[in-house]
Amino acid sequence: MVTAAATAAVSLGFILLYGWVEGWFQTHLRRGVLRPVVGAAACWLVGVAGVLFAPEVSGATGGVFGTGERLLAFAVGGGSLGLLVWLLLGKALATASTVASGGSGGLVFPALILGALGGAAAQAGAQAVGLPTSAALPLVGMAAGRASVLNVPVAGAVLLMELFGTETAVPVALGAVIGFAIGRPWMVYHYSRSASAPETT
Repeated sequence: MVTAAATAAVSLGFILLYGWVEGWFQTHLRRGVLRPVVGAAACWLVGVAGVLFAPEVSGATGGVFGTGERLLAFAVGGGSLGLLVWLLLGKALATASTVASGGSGGLVFPALILGALGGAAAQAGAQAVGLPTSAALPLVGMAAGRASVLNVPVAGAVLLMELFGTETAVPVALGAVIGFAIGRPWMVYHYSRSASAPETT
């Protein structure tokens, strides 16, 4: 429960970051081809900073670039707390700068990665202070992160059970419920009721 709540809180931080970046681009670069260029440059700087300050990032995980399969596998397998936190921050910054600027990309898989990194960081932190942990904590984080960011607890839980087996049903469902409960008031996607509502006379 603590891991799910902590990961949901991290996901809310990502939503706020994404909203701030999106607002900045809409305010300062509302139109023009510079938006994706600036977003791509920011993503590139985050990736380069990761390679410079943590060279093991690119070797072990592929860093924040790419589709993230290696990064997800690294999070599920576990790692040092410092490296996991660095990857979590880097992936959040890289995703926000790319997608919120209008660049090509989605948020479904990054939400899973951020959740996995958050769960793995909680696992590493608990191990550092001598508390008992479970190998399922990254999966709990994935469920909580996806449910918080996208507000889809059932779909997220089902997806993870399909990926990792039905034996993960209990921790995944628990993570999804807690993540959804915490993240429900916020969501990374914006819906405009006034734009979709029919005009009345």
